[in-house]
Amino acid sequence: MRRLLFLAVGALLAGASATPSYAQVPPDTLVWERVGTVNDVRGPFFDADTLYAAAVSDPIQVFRPGDADWSQAFPTNARARDLLITPERVVCLLVTAASGLGCSIDSLQTWYGYHDKAFTLPVFTPEGALLLGTRGGPSEGGRLAARSTDDGATWTPHGLGDGTDGLGTTNLVVIPPSEALPTGRIVATGYGGIATSDDDGRTWQPTALYGGLAYAAWSSARIEHGPYAGRLLAVVERGAPGGSPTGLYRSTDGIAWERLADVPGGNTFDGRLMAAPDGTVYAYDNNTAGRTVRRSVDGGQTWQEVGPGWTEWPAEAREIVAGPDGRLYAACSGGGFAGYDGGVFRTVEAVFPVDAEAEPPETMGTRLEVYPNPATASATVALTLTEASGVRVAVYDVLGREVIVLQAGSLGAGKHALSFESAGLPAGLYLVRVEGGAFRATQQVTVLR
Repeated sequence: MRRLLFLAVGALLAGASATPSYAQVPPDTLVWERVGTVNDVRGPFFDADTLYAAAVSDPIQVFRPGDADWSQAFPTNARARDLLITPERVVCLLVTAASGLGCSIDSLQTWYGYHDKAFTLPVFTPEGALLLGTRGGPSEGGRLAARSTDDGATWTPHGLGDGTDGLGTTNLVVIPPSEALPTGRIVATGYGGIATSDDDGRTWQPTALYGGLAYAAWSSARIEHGPYAGRLLAVVERGAPGGSPTGLYRSTDGIAWERLADVPGGNTFDGRLMAAPDGTVYAYDNNTAGRTVRRSVDGGQTWQEVGPGWTEWPAEAREIVAGPDGRLYAACSGGGFAGYDGGVFRTVEAVFPVDAEAEPPETMGTRLEVYPNPATASATVALTLTEASGVRVAVYDVLGREVIVLQAGSLGAGKHALSFESAGLPAGLYLVRVEGGAFRATQQVTVLR
């Protein structure tokens, strides 16, 4: 099954390319409008420009461009509190009741790989594995995460192995590979504080902000763009006397943390952070209706109120995500208010610019595909040209270094198959880039050993 590392790769490409030039100034006050009539939503997910919603009282809903209202996304009546759809059409759902996660490859007709202790949706690791945060138990020796190398079919537990009940992981942040961190780093935050992994989630080490009931890190986010790109933020609560005080903490490596400011809004347990694509960070309360949304443009140092979430609808913002149109989208539950059932809301105005100059995955004149993906010994780079052109096809590592040139010369219109011999390359993520005439295209490929 082809795997495009759409989460980890987004971060990798952001780190490997120049920061987009954002010029739009966000509005001083966020004004929200309702999207359709779906009620009581816990989790939104964008698949390109199509919006999915995990509606507590309804099956998974879908809202496509041009739709007048929501419709049922899948033929089955599965309900969830959040969902993930991978480029290979693997669908993973967090269940609505007790913590747990299940995956499907046939639009939820059949299920496989259920994990009954999942706290989070999976993220893609630098090696292309799926990793989810888990809750531990008294006899589970510090369980922290579960890892899958077969698209969620089977999961292997991993953790600190320190005899505790585990971290109770509620967030996983992936720091992409770099010259300073060749294997990347994964940062886990949760009920027991903060821990990190430098081997793709297999083993974990506690940070100074870890210690059972001594600390809780309720939310975390990584800024990907702008002057504070690479900064990690975490809402940390001290649960026992001694040690560092409660507050908003910052880090550049996930290991060393320092207190930056008070927790925005003062709420730790329900406080949530969200980093927008332009480097702006938003803070909101996910369990109290009508709480003010706050925004920071200086990496979390200072915050400004940008208006209540929804004055006309006293709903609880369970999750806020960035949309492809530059607007924020919020999944909200009714919060117990009579006559108010929540729903999906979005900002009336765009709050971050969509870079018009950003290079799309495929531009006019070419189509690019790499298979099998992941690759072991070799792969095929399938290239389709609409007209004859001089073409350069090369493979780059995640640091932007050219490692193989597959084609440098003229190719005619039509389909072409280029052989990519990967047997001599280290395992990891690579970029296949095509340039010719007025077109460019980039595709990611994972090499496994």
